Amino acid sequence: MLGIIDIMFLVFVFVTMFFSFLFLVLYLEHRKRDEKIKEDFFPTVSVVIPAFNEEKTILSTINAIKNLNYPNLSEIIVVDDGSSDKTRELAESAGVKVLTKENQGQKSFPLNFALPHVKGKIMACVDADSYPEPNSLRKAVPFFKDEKVASVTTSVYVRNAKTIIERLQSIEYVLIVWARKLLELLDSIYVTPGALSLYRTDILRKIGGFDDNNITEDIEIAWRFLYNGYKIKMSLDSEVCTGIPPSFKDWGQQRVRWAIGGIQTTLKYIPKLFKSKESTLTFAASFFVLSYSFSIVGFFIFIYIIYQKISEFLYYFINAYMMGTGVISRNALNVITVPNIFATFGLVILILAIVWVAISYRRTGRNLRGIGDLFDLILYLSLYITLFPAILIYATTLLLMNKIKW
Repeated sequence: MLGIIDIMFLVFVFVTMFFSFLFLVLYLEHRKRDEKIKEDFFPTVSVVIPAFNEEKTILSTINAIKNLNYPNLSEIIVVDDGSSDKTRELAESAGVKVLTKENQGQKSFPLNFALPHVKGKIMACVDADSYPEPNSLRKAVPFFKDEKVASVTTSVYVRNAKTIIERLQSIEYVLIVWARKLLELLDSIYVTPGALSLYRTDILRKIGGFDDNNITEDIEIAWRFLYNGYKIKMSLDSEVCTGIPPSFKDWGQQRVRWAIGGIQTTLKYIPKLFKSKESTLTFAASFFVLSYSFSIVGFFIFIYIIYQKISEFLYYFINAYMMGTGVISRNALNVITVPNIFATFGLVILILAIVWVAISYRRTGRNLRGIGDLFDLILYLSLYITLFPAILIYATTLLLMNKIKW
């Protein structure tokens, strides 16, 4: 008779394999499509850069934007969000429009502060430590030919990954890029990342701008677009490199914030899903919630399996010692080596993950080079992804305790 852990594991395996094969089908469908977009649509674009104490990167970001190969870039707006360093002075020396405000914490405030000043029909938001490639706007803007498109996201990659935590994030970002492109086929992109995302200005104003009560404005605004029946597209050929947390501590703080914002967004929109006939949010919300939920379920199953194996080994160890038959016996080794349902399905999931990584790298034009990259990939699949459930649990605890901060 199956126990509750066995049932949970089988459900976890079923959902994991369902989404794995769903993405495989989407991948095959994507291969049939002609992704070439005619670069013949050039509405005015305003680039907004929210910046708080970004004196080390702000000029490089501004220069990257000035080098954009786009014929109708109407303005570059830097919003100095109460910086205590030379961010404002450096931005002004670059000859761009600078708006100054008091710091209020999260990024939604400077974005909303800039919104009334935006002249372009398209508002492109760029983080102050991000660097769009020259053709990124030319390749992204044509998606707005469809009047129902409210936002276009881009391919965000890691810049100068050196430390182990940066290299692991580099792998993650490649996988995210390709997953987001496939989610586009289901009208289910659920985040418009701050490194470079474009918004139709009139629609952004119509729905009230960014949510100041959510610490991940890029998740919430995407859900609001979908909830109101708008589309979000993904320009795979529009690339931007971005800075990332250089240390494990900084990475943890960022991921906790992302998790809290995701939970906030879920709690806001799940009760509304059945109230809008135009909403395209249902699948995106379901995928998001299941990803969070089954990440935690998988984590506890993993802990249980480890606990079970250690308990069984210790049982044989103690009994072998007491009976004087030798600690390292055949039975003791069998406890570790004999395959079971957990090991079998775990291997299948691992193989699917490896296939997914190979496809993602191929379709994004990235490459794994040498033994070092292979080691990073093994570490990513074996350790890095197991950290996310712990982050979610911690973030949920902070949210319940109302300890929310940017």
